[in-house]
Amino acid sequence: MQTTVGIVSLIKLKQLALSKLKPTSTLRTMILSEPDELPKDDARIKMQVFSKMLCAELAN
Repeated sequence: MQTTVGIVSLIKLKQLALSKLKPTSTLRTMILSEPDELPKDDARIKMQVFSKMLCAELAN
């Protein structure tokens, strides 16, 4: 994720989701549905949710 003046790019995260997560992954679907850029505070909250979802997916 690149940050410039309070904006965070999700492009690299989306590329990672495409290459590493299964097509049936709910996390993958959620990440890809996000805009390419988010305000820093919104991105921080979403990363917390995404990390919890990743832990749940890896546990299965």
